[in-house]
Amino acid sequence: METEPGIVSPFKRVFLKGEKGRDKKAQEKATERRALHTFSLSQPDHRIDPDILLNDYIEKEVKYLGQLSSVPGYLNPSSRTEVLQLIDTARKSHQLVGQLTSEQDAVVSLSAYNIKLVRRDGEDIILRVPIHDIAAVSYIRDDSLHLVVIKTGEKHCLHCKDV
Repeated sequence: METEPGIVSPFKRVFLKGEKGRDKKAQEKATERRALHTFSLSQPDHRIDPDILLNDYIEKEVKYLGQLSSVPGYLNPSSRTEVLQLIDTARKSHQLVGQLTSEQDAVVSLSAYNIKLVRRDGEDIILRVPIHDIAAVSYIRDDSLHLVVIKTGEKHCLHCKDV
């Protein structure tokens, strides 16, 4: 559909103006992000010097899907099928995010002492897990996704009684 010269739809003008404004804000937001604290990994085994993890930390950008609290204790974290079934079930019940957006942007920070997960833009802490609370870590490549699943131990309360 072609319009006559000189006639511009007000809806088109508002829509285009709004889109340009949103794009500009998104670009500014992306350029405001701080650089990650990272180190180069040496090939072929991509290992990092242990002294770096003892005295410092490394950061990687990730997408945070969520946290599940009702994971059965008998789940085998080395079983790709079991972990993927758990993730699929959680996505269907909306316990985990289904569609990835910039809202899930996060930074994982790894040291010899803990794993910390923070929001990419606000730097709000999502999760901090001491290394001694980690029961298992699973890595699964599914289609174009690289999934890292961390299984942690439960925090038990000890009830003591004065005798």
